[in-house]
Amino acid sequence: MTSTLDGPILSVSDVVALEKRIEASGTPLRELMNRAGRFVAEWIRSCVNESKPVLILCGTGNNGGDGWVIADYLSRWGYTVTLAATIPADELKTEPAASAARDAASKKYSPLSLIVHPSEEELAALIESAGLVVDAILGTGFNGISIKEPYASWIRLVNTHKQAHPDLVIVSVDVPSGLCAESGTAAKPSILADTTITMLAYKPGLLKEGNGKYCGDIVLARIESADG
Repeated sequence: MTSTLDGPILSVSDVVALEKRIEASGTPLRELMNRAGRFVAEWIRSCVNESKPVLILCGTGNNGGDGWVIADYLSRWGYTVTLAATIPADELKTEPAASAARDAASKKYSPLSLIVHPSEEELAALIESAGLVVDAILGTGFNGISIKEPYASWIRLVNTHKQAHPDLVIVSVDVPSGLCAESGTAAKPSILADTTITMLAYKPGLLKEGNGKYCGDIVLARIESADG
């Protein structure tokens, strides 16, 4: 877990307020999402070569939108990328995730392998073949004690495979799915990430004692400016 903090610690509500200030100053939330996704994609490119297939697990909210952006960038850069989602891009409602997903799904120069509502067997096979899994399922808005299906099964499959194959790399976007970014309470199940790349500021729940087993190393993405 990160021992030296190189940025602010903000509550979830304070991060939302910061995003609104950034938007008011002229940076649309869609651009902020693009910066977040690109930051994660560049981090992956710095650590994992193109021979490693990447599996991206996306929820239906803006955390999932980050996942679509990550998939777009990585596939452009030559990675073999599979994105798993519960609904297709054109059925997403939350913005800017819906726009990001439709944009990524439509680009002919960055073909993605998309699988919608995979069975447990299909997802297990994808995890088995992946060198890296991106967790973009649940974001900072999650605050519960249990995970709904199919996400609970997705998380259990990833964690189980990681136990058997420690070389699998798991990267969580903003917060490990199942962990409350505010309180640090972990639902059952919660992703056990190797690295969590969190946006704009550290959230208090990530830093709670004992949560290193969920977060792994914490990387702060300072995406409020274009040069990150």
